[in-house]
Amino acid sequence: MTLSDPRMIQQATRELLSTYEFTHFITLATNNPMVKQLRMRGMLKAFDAHLSRYVAGPKWQRHPMRPFWFATLEKPDTHPHWHMLARIEKLPEDPEGLSSPQEHVELKIRVSWSKLCPTGSIAVRPDPNIGAQHYITKDLASWRAIELFEVSGGM
Repeated sequence: MTLSDPRMIQQATRELLSTYEFTHFITLATNNPMVKQLRMRGMLKAFDAHLSRYVAGPKWQRHPMRPFWFATLEKPDTHPHWHMLARIEKLPEDPEGLSSPQEHVELKIRVSWSKLCPTGSIAVRPDPNIGAQHYITKDLASWRAIELFEVSGGM
C-alpha cells in the first residue's frame, strides 16, 4: 500500500489515531483572520510548552508524562484555529484544592491560550469519542490539509 493518495493518508491517520486513548478534544481559535500559518504554528508550540511545563514540570521536554497530541489547523486563510486531540495522563492537583484535577487542567488550558492569544477562544471537551478523531481528520483528503497537521513531541 502506498500513501500517494491523500485519502489513503486520511484513512491511515484515522487508524493510527484509533490506537490512542485521548483525554481531551481541544479547539484553540485566534478570532483574528490576520494571524497566518507560521504564527499559528508558533502559538501551538508555545501552548504545548505551557501545558507540558504545567503537567510534567520544568524538565518537561523529556518527561514521559508530557502531554501528547495531534492537531490540525483549519481555515488558515479566513478563521485560523487548531483542533487537537490530546492525551494528558497526569492531571496535577489544584494546589488550593478548589477544583478537581480535570477542572484544574481545563482551566490551565484556557489560561495558557488566553495568555498567548488574548482575542482567542477555547473549547475543551474531556473524553473525546471516535467522532472527534474523524472530525480532526476530515480535511486530510487534500495535500494542503496534510501540511497543516502537527504532532507533539511527547509520546
